[in-house]
Amino acid sequence: MDEQLAEAYRRMAANHGLIERSEAVSLLGAKRVDGLLRRGRWGVVHRGVYRAAGSARPAEQIHLAAVWRVGYEAVLTGEPGLGLFGVEANRSDAVPDVIGRRGQRVRAAPFRVRYVGPLHPRDRATLNRIPIARPHRMLVDRAAELRGRELRTVIDSARRLGLTGEDRLHDAAMRARPQRGAAVVLRLLESGGLATESEGERLLADLFSDVDPPPEPQQFLLPDIRVDLVWRDAGLVVEYDGTDHHTLRSDRDYDRQRRDRLRAAGWTVIVVTKQMCRDLDGLRRRVLARRAELLRERTAIADA
Repeated sequence: MDEQLAEAYRRMAANHGLIERSEAVSLLGAKRVDGLLRRGRWGVVHRGVYRAAGSARPAEQIHLAAVWRVGYEAVLTGEPGLGLFGVEANRSDAVPDVIGRRGQRVRAAPFRVRYVGPLHPRDRATLNRIPIARPHRMLVDRAAELRGRELRTVIDSARRLGLTGEDRLHDAAMRARPQRGAAVVLRLLESGGLATESEGERLLADLFSDVDPPPEPQQFLLPDIRVDLVWRDAGLVVEYDGTDHHTLRSDRDYDRQRRDRLRAAGWTVIVVTKQMCRDLDGLRRRVLARRAELLRERTAIADA
């Protein structure tokens, strides 16, 4: 194998087994590239995108090939992009979803192309050599397809992974206007639907929303400890102990330690489980009864 062909294979190895025609021709010349294709040494993935026959097909290959097929300034987005970042309810092996430039058209693409690019530099990134939209932008694109709890679950997961926050999500939606997903995200933010970080926390916030005063959500009571709900007048903290992101023993140990620290600082902590939420009326009565008891104790101490 000569050095030029060896270099082509090295570049393939660095790009999930792929090489673009323009790059291959610059190394080997058009005649030799066409010969490799004709003899079956290389195969066509998409127009202008090749792979070596019999080579491995890593999970990223299908997505990089789709982005290259769409061309200049294209990026991966949507479900497969979020899946590559590990966001819940998104599959990394989903059909490629690519943002291409406005006015561009890709003929007979066996994947989805959104002609809304090019994206703002703040909305672009590279993940494992794949040009990809940043998570906050991908969430805006997913919002065009998901609604309600499904969308909130995806956003919650991205926030827990540290991939986005309300400010970044808002800015990405503003840049994406007037696209459909942008309007959905902006309405969700304006409604306060993301004030808590999980469906369980939202359920608790709704359950006590009519109490006077209602509990405060997402408050820092110690410099590094933020709680789900708190009544400061009673010194009462209510925490939702979900199973979606507390399955590891290390996570459970961390939660137990942080609650012990809260109790040591004088806070009363009630931990609500998913099972307890099956009887919301009973749960509400028990929590409010405990709050009333704590308020009476505080009043008695003040009057003593």
